[in-house]
Amino acid sequence: MEIQYLWIENYRSIEKQGFNFGSKYIFDFDFEKAELYCRENDQFIDNFFDLGTSNVTAFIGANGSGKTTILDFIKLNIAWDIGNTNLHYLCLFKEKGRDEIFVYNSTVKKLRLPEGKETLFKVTTKGRIEGKLISLSFPTAFIYYSSSIDYNFDRYYPGIDLSTTELLQESGVVKNMNRGDAFSELVHREIKMQMRFASQYKGILPFPLPEELHMNPHFLEDAQITSLMQVDDNLIPELSKWKKIIDDEIYSQRGDLIQVTTEIYKTLFWHSIRYLLKESLSDKILIILKSKSTDQLNVTWELLHSLYSDETLSLPKWHQVEIFFNMLKELESKKIMDYFFARFNFAIRPEGNFEKVDTLVKAYYDIAVVGDFLSFYWSGLSMGEQSLFSMFSRFYNARLEIKENFMSHINDCRVNVWGMSVFNEKPEVVILIDEGEVHMHPQWQKEFIYNLTHYLPAIIDMPKIQLILSSNSPFLISDLPNYNVVFLQSKENKTIVYKEQPTSFAANIHELLANSFFLDTPIGKLAENKIDEILKWLNQKEDLSPERVEYIHKVIRLVDDSVVQNKLLQLLALKIENVNWEQYILEQQREIIDQKLNKLKGKNT
Repeated sequence: MEIQYLWIENYRSIEKQGFNFGSKYIFDFDFEKAELYCRENDQFIDNFFDLGTSNVTAFIGANGSGKTTILDFIKLNIAWDIGNTNLHYLCLFKEKGRDEIFVYNSTVKKLRLPEGKETLFKVTTKGRIEGKLISLSFPTAFIYYSSSIDYNFDRYYPGIDLSTTELLQESGVVKNMNRGDAFSELVHREIKMQMRFASQYKGILPFPLPEELHMNPHFLEDAQITSLMQVDDNLIPELSKWKKIIDDEIYSQRGDLIQVTTEIYKTLFWHSIRYLLKESLSDKILIILKSKSTDQLNVTWELLHSLYSDETLSLPKWHQVEIFFNMLKELESKKIMDYFFARFNFAIRPEGNFEKVDTLVKAYYDIAVVGDFLSFYWSGLSMGEQSLFSMFSRFYNARLEIKENFMSHINDCRVNVWGMSVFNEKPEVVILIDEGEVHMHPQWQKEFIYNLTHYLPAIIDMPKIQLILSSNSPFLISDLPNYNVVFLQSKENKTIVYKEQPTSFAANIHELLANSFFLDTPIGKLAENKIDEILKWLNQKEDLSPERVEYIHKVIRLVDDSVVQNKLLQLLALKIENVNWEQYILEQQREIIDQKLNKLKGKNT
C-alpha cells in the first residue's frame, strides 16, 4: 500500500483539508460537490528515490501546525484496519502490482470521479457486505517512530510502535510510575536492540558503530553511606561495623581481579540497603545484620545472600543475583570483558557473544529495581550518532517483529473487498517518523533524508517502503522535490495547507532559512529585542546619557551583520552632538576590523 491522497473532514485541528503525498497524480476533493479532481503531476519522476523506497512525503510546519495530528490520523485510522472507524475521510492509495488507484470513501457523499478517468479508480463507501464491516486486510505493515515522550499513555496503536512512549509503556511505566524498574527495562531493551543491530550491520551506517559496551559501577561515597546510617539511630552501630568489615575485605584483595567483583558486591549491598530504608524496613535490616557472623569468608557476598534470600523483603530473588554475577565471571574468564582499574570501567565486546552479553544485561536490569548500581553505555558516540543508532536499531527490531508476528495477524476474517493480492512473506511497509531529526546537528539533519532512503530499505528488508515524515526543520526539504513536501500552517487553531509552496529540492539552505515560512526574522529573538531597544533609544527626542551611549556602542560592536551595524552606528553618530558622523563611523569600523584582524593573527600563531 502506498498512500497517495488523504482528505479529512474533521479530526482535531484538521477541518476539510486534503493532503497530496507526492505521487504521479495531484488530487483535490470538493466536499460540497462530492467531486474528486485529478491531474497528472508533470514534475513526477518514477523511482526517484533509492531502490526500495517507493515515496517520501514530509509534512513541514511550526509547532502546533498539525504535523503530528496527520501522522496520528494515519496510524490510528488507516494503519492495519482501514474502514473500522466512524470518521469521515477519503483515502486514495495504490497497491504493488496493481494499476488502479483504490479509493476508500467514508464521507456521507457519493463520490463523483474525474471525467474520463473513471477506470483509473476502484471505489467503495463505508458499509457492510454479508453482515461484515468493510475493512481491508492489505499486505502492508505500518511502523511508527518517535523519540519524544507523549504522556497520553492510554492511546492504542495497532501497528508496530517504535516510539519511546510505547517502549516505556511496554516496560510497565504506567503501572510503576514510582519505581525505576520500567525505565531500566526500557534501557535494557534499547541496548539489546542496539547489540543485535550492531552485530548484523557493522558497516552500514555513515559512522563506525562502537565495538565495546561500557559498564560503570555507581559507587556510593562514604558521605552517602554515612547519611544512610543516620536514617535510624539503631542501625548506626551495625552498619558502621559492617562498612569497616567490607572495606577491609576489599583492601585485602587490592590488585586482584576478585577485588573488582567484590567492589560490585559492595555497590549492590549499599544500594540495596538504601532501597530497603526507603521501604521503611530498617527493623528487618537490623535483624539480618545482627544474625551474621563477622568471621566468615566472602563477607560481602554472604551479606547479599542473606538479604536476597529473605522472602519477607521486597527484593528480587537470590537466583537473579546469582545469574548476574555468574555471567560477569564467565565474561571475565573468557576475555569477553576487560576491567580498567584506573577508571573503574568494564569494556564488553558483544560481537560474537550476543547471547551471553544480553544475559548479563538482562540479569542486571532484573535486580536494578534496588537502584542503578551500574550503567551501560556505548562509548564514542555523539548525541546525533546515538540518536541515529537507536532509531535504526529499533527499525531492525521491527523487521524481526514483522517476520515473527505480522503474518499471523494479517490474514483474518475481514472482507477482501477488491480482490487485493494474497499476503506473502514480505509485506510492503509504510513508515511514519515524527520529528526523527530533533536531536541532530544541522549537518545530520541535512543528511537525514539520504540516510533514511539509503539505509532503511536494507535494514527493513521489505519490497517497498513509503516514508511519511513530520518536521519543523528546513534542512530536510532540500533533499525532497517540491511536490513531496506539504507545508502546514495554523490559523485560528486550524491546520491549513500552505498554498504558496517554498522552494525545496537542491535549494540553498540559507535561502530556505530566509523564507518567511520558517522564520519571520533572520536573527534570534534576544538579538532582535536588543536591536529594537537600541532603535527606540536612538529615535527618542531626549538626549542620551554618557552611560547609555557607552552601552549602545558596546552592543553595536557585537552585531556581526555589517549592514545592520553600519546603520546603527550612523544613527548613534547623529544622536551625539558635535560629532562628524562619517568620521565617527569610519573610526568605529576601523577599530572593529582591527579587532577581527588581531583575532585572526592569534589563531594563526
